[in-house]
Amino acid sequence: MEKPWFKFYPENVPPSIDYPQVALPKLLDEAAEKYPENVAIVFEGFKITFKKLRELVDRFASALNGLGVKKGDVVAIFMPNLPQFVISYYGTLKIGGVVTALSPLYKEREAEYQLNNSEAETVVVLDLLYPIIKNVWEKTKIKRVIVTSISEYLPSAKKFLGKLFKKIPSLKISRESNVYFFQELLRDYPAKPPIVEVKPDDVAILQYTGGTTGLPKGAMLTHQNLVANAIQCRYWIPEEMGKGVILGVLPLFHIYGMTTIMNLCIANCSTMVLLPRFEVEKVLEAVEKYKVTEIPGAPTMYALMVNHPKSFRPNHEKGKSRFYRNTLAKYRSKNCRY
Repeated sequence: MEKPWFKFYPENVPPSIDYPQVALPKLLDEAAEKYPENVAIVFEGFKITFKKLRELVDRFASALNGLGVKKGDVVAIFMPNLPQFVISYYGTLKIGGVVTALSPLYKEREAEYQLNNSEAETVVVLDLLYPIIKNVWEKTKIKRVIVTSISEYLPSAKKFLGKLFKKIPSLKISRESNVYFFQELLRDYPAKPPIVEVKPDDVAILQYTGGTTGLPKGAMLTHQNLVANAIQCRYWIPEEMGKGVILGVLPLFHIYGMTTIMNLCIANCSTMVLLPRFEVEKVLEAVEKYKVTEIPGAPTMYALMVNHPKSFRPNHEKGKSRFYRNTLAKYRSKNCRY
């Protein structure tokens, strides 16, 4: 049957694609082999190359295995957009674990429901959100909690100044039974995870969606689902392999950000510039500083960016207008796509 919509596809988008039959972490391994020194993640100026990212993922996978996590076990990730999210996500998948990501805006009732419904036994949590986990722990099947903090992947100068002026939010967590610390695990475990056979049709994530009625449901997505989504995005964004820079301000716990930012960057060997939340001025600064080429987002975000007074601001030293990005006056251009 003729499919008339094909004629509206861009020239670089084929009518069908042959998808690689691999587990999602294989895309990271390939990126680390092809572009080891390319920057995979930027967070507040701190940069992680693909080679380093793979090492961190492998160390975390080894740590999970050492703590008793087995293929098919569910690991919950409870944090905003941080490098630790990416490391935890791919480390879990590498040993055949299943990821379920919680919104960092969740309160105790919501977190308890998803943890129980997904049957998660491990949680990787930001220290600021740890009190929520602690308060619901006994009501769930959680066996182990891994705590991380925002400061762990900040440049040394920012980390020092943040501590000096107490501007980096953190919460001191006491050492308790079955509570572990992210950086200590990465330090103590080697970058040699056990070889686990992970098939393309194995479940990779339990993605919770509210749908239209009732409580959120966990959609079972396989490695092949996620690989296909990432490859599809690669074709629709005609950026040369290893050249793209994608702004990661959409939440990674949501399937939109997970696919069009995190997994796409891995599949296309692009750089993801992570921001924990949407703040217009910080977004504009990041677009200019890192020469962002794509910004996955929502119409409201674009409208706020376009209408912000600093989209075009005078530079008195040079006597001419300074652009944060000339494309902020439009919704699309050859330089930056939304």
